[in-house]
This record gives sequence, structure tokens and C-alpha cells, in this order.
Amino acid sequence: MNPPTPDRRAGRRQLLLIASLFFLPSLDQRTLAEWLAAPSGAVPMALFVVTAFVHALDGMKVVVDDYVHDEGNRFAVNTLLLFLAVGGASVALFALGRIAFGGTA
Repeated sequence: MNPPTPDRRAGRRQLLLIASLFFLPSLDQRTLAEWLAAPSGAVPMALFVVTAFVHALDGMKVVVDDYVHDEGNRFAVNTLLLFLAVGGASVALFALGRIAFGGTA
């Protein structure tokens, strides 16, 4: 049997990190904040936030391209969507950073 490649090992580590969320003793705010304060929780969550906003932006671009027929309006709406996605991801990553680095609320 061939040894696992680095990509497969990284995928297994990511799966274990995400699965660690399900093994928490409870899902209250304090436990989740402690989980996110550790790098094993904060890094996958940051990657999830970025991936979610990129995926949402791509989906909304498809909708706009299908239903907005004027080129100028399409450009304006796509630009607005880009700013909203970057702004939303920035706010989410800022909040995650505050939790991970122990900022006060």
C-alpha cells in the first residue's frame, strides 16, 4: 500500500480539526470561545469564513450575470457585491481574531 500523499494528510488533519468541534463537552458560548482561542479551532474557522464568502460571491455573480442584461448595471452590481463580500469577510475575520487573541468585548 502506498503511503499517504501530503494532500491526503492535510485533508485528514482538516477533517480531524473540524470533527473536534463535535467532541466538545457542550456547545455553549464559553466552550466555543475557548475552542476558537486555540489555533486548532481558529485556523479552520478562518479558512471556512474565507471559503464561504468566496463561494457566496461566485454564486451571486452567476445570478447577476443571468438576470442583469445591461453591461453597465452588471458591472455596478458585481462591484457592489465584491465590496459587500470583502466587507463581510473582513468583519467576520476581525470578530474571529478578537476571539482568538483574547480581545475584550
